Amino acid sequence: MQRFELHRELGSGASGTVFEARDRVSGDTVAVKQLFPGAVVPQREVLLARKISHPNVCRVHDFYEEDGEKLISMEYVDGETLKSLMERSGALPIDRCLHIVRQILNGLEAAHQLKIIHRDLQPKNIMILGDDRVKIMDFGNARIVDVSPDLTGSNVAGTPRYVAPEQAIGQVTDQRTDLYSLGAVFYQMITGKKMGRVQPAYVPGAPGYVEAAILRCLDMDPSRRFASISELRDALAGPRLYRPVSPYAAMLAAFLAIVVGVWIASVRMAPEPVATVKPGPVPAPAEVKPRPTVAVLFEGPIGDALADALIRGGKYLVVERRSLDATFSKLLPEDKKGIVGAEYMMAGSSEVSEGQIHISAKLIRTETTELVASKGIAGDPADALKLAEELAGRF
Repeated sequence: MQRFELHRELGSGASGTVFEARDRVSGDTVAVKQLFPGAVVPQREVLLARKISHPNVCRVHDFYEEDGEKLISMEYVDGETLKSLMERSGALPIDRCLHIVRQILNGLEAAHQLKIIHRDLQPKNIMILGDDRVKIMDFGNARIVDVSPDLTGSNVAGTPRYVAPEQAIGQVTDQRTDLYSLGAVFYQMITGKKMGRVQPAYVPGAPGYVEAAILRCLDMDPSRRFASISELRDALAGPRLYRPVSPYAAMLAAFLAIVVGVWIASVRMAPEPVATVKPGPVPAPAEVKPRPTVAVLFEGPIGDALADALIRGGKYLVVERRSLDATFSKLLPEDKKGIVGAEYMMAGSSEVSEGQIHISAKLIRTETTELVASKGIAGDPADALKLAEELAGRF
């Protein structure tokens, strides 16, 4: 390499390896991402990302091609990734989580104002500096806000457990796609654990208003998430415990308090009639039937949408999914239930044919492998997640 002198590897991801390097032209220490052969390079977006100038964003310098290598040079940041911090410390205190997340929101907002979405927000792309300042790293997978879905797969990128469902299957992505990833990061910061395959129903250790914000970010349907950074920021401001009132309102409240107090005193002074109560029959307690458990073995975003819809429907308790290997069919019926961990299992498949996506699912009794129900649905591939939710409602 002619321009950059590589010193040490800082990290590696799906699209390339990042090195600490010296720029031979300027003499500055920089970070250089060396892209893997065949990696899709959004050169237009990378060059546009240079315009993002914000204290919470790692500055992108330029895109180069040298000796057959594709390189992105960036600001060098001396700190620790959020991934490393959580591996060392586990779950973080809620105050620190909010301090970090609010800075991430500020950096993302600067990008979103330029119609740029990060599309790979995850703990290893978030740097924590010594003074607890935060910088968002690596816009190598960034894109301009999409206006149409990409069903070819060329627009699919991101990291499992953090990538939004619509991005994973090549649908339209926008600012709400980054908010999903941020919700997954936020969940991990508070709980100390990555999200499972099934969308969480609660966030252990989070105050109510924080839990509600995270779960809304993680909604499978982008239209039900926050529409913008500012909406999420407002939700994380916390409950409003004090609201200034005008002098007139204060006087009115005091007057009403006096009137109510006089009324209560008069009621207490009045003699109370003696009531005779005849004991009646004690109603029998209502029988509460436990909900059946089901393991959704359908992999991928469509399986996630099925599981999420079953949870919301309230008819089943959905357990964490387990992938089945090739020997599953050879096991005895009494062994299968222990592996799946549920009374029922739901398996299925999806395929695109003649411009439509066909999704099928089967509900199987685990202990006997009896087929309980088999349903299917077809429609526009762009509506795959909504079709999966509708299919779940048929069981």
